[in-house]
Amino acid sequence: MTELVTIGWLTIDDIVQGNVVQRDVLGGGALYSAVGARIWNDSVGVHSVTGRRHLDLVRADIEGFGLDSRGIETIDGNGLQLWLLHENDRDKQQIPKLSSSTAAEMDEGRGSLPDFYANARGFHIAPQGPPSSVANAVHLAALPGRPVVTLDLLSDGYIDASLYRDLSFLHHLSAFLPSEAEILRI
Repeated sequence: MTELVTIGWLTIDDIVQGNVVQRDVLGGGALYSAVGARIWNDSVGVHSVTGRRHLDLVRADIEGFGLDSRGIETIDGNGLQLWLLHENDRDKQQIPKLSSSTAAEMDEGRGSLPDFYANARGFHIAPQGPPSSVANAVHLAALPGRPVVTLDLLSDGYIDASLYRDLSFLHHLSAFLPSEAEILRI
């Protein structure tokens, strides 16, 4: 049984730091939180979505980290592709590439939580569209045994984060994990 599951976006990033560009780097909150959880638990799954052309690379990389990749779905198109522009040591921007799938396509394409993850003891809702984050919080909190549910949000300019101003979703969570910068943007 998978004990911890992260739910959110996987991205394929082009990272720009000064004169250095790294292309097609697997990233996204679903991956980063799963890798972090893997430090503490041997049984971590990822529920996400990627573009069909990236599926083999994504699954191989995720399995290489010792993570369960069975919960990764595919959509037509390229999935979420971002430019990560590091302007200095502290500031960066995430900008969807013109070839990227949209946030809504990513959230819709991920679909419902697979049955094989439904008995996990804990879930982390990684960055994704706010309607999807809130819907996942409501759904997960209603699972039998009331698992631990944590949420990290996204408030970048390419999504409408105003839904997070209504704090009623908080009672579905065990922990809410925004950064100060994210709160200020909302």
